[in-house]
Amino acid sequence: MHNNPLIYRDSTGHAIDNIQLNTYLQIARAEGVNSQVYWEIRSILGSEVSGLPGNIANNNKSFKYLFSLATGTYYEKKANTLGNAQWAEGNLQKMFELAESLENVSFAMLSTVGGKVKKVSNLINTTALIRA
Repeated sequence: MHNNPLIYRDSTGHAIDNIQLNTYLQIARAEGVNSQVYWEIRSILGSEVSGLPGNIANNNKSFKYLFSLATGTYYEKKANTLGNAQWAEGNLQKMFELAESLENVSFAMLSTVGGKVKKVSNLINTTALIRA
């Protein structure tokens, strides 16, 4: 089971860890901005952190900036360095950790009512990502 809540601290079963984030970024980087896969990954990952206070205020621009640097697709080509990509990936991971923390709090508070359940693992089921 992906992200088994019995083994991991994520009680909702859909947090993204650093290895998964790195994998998705590598796929997006390899596919490039002209690929539907790139935009699906960006959309799904972006929706996972769009509820953070800083991202709400700036229309998720912080995530978009970090995602483009992490995938080497930033519009200023000279900024697309390995160092910037690593820095951006580290900051993206912090974003996901914060989103997980906030979601765990809201999940605990809303457990009887239900809450947002959107799985990043849906990427695995996206046919565009399945390669022979």
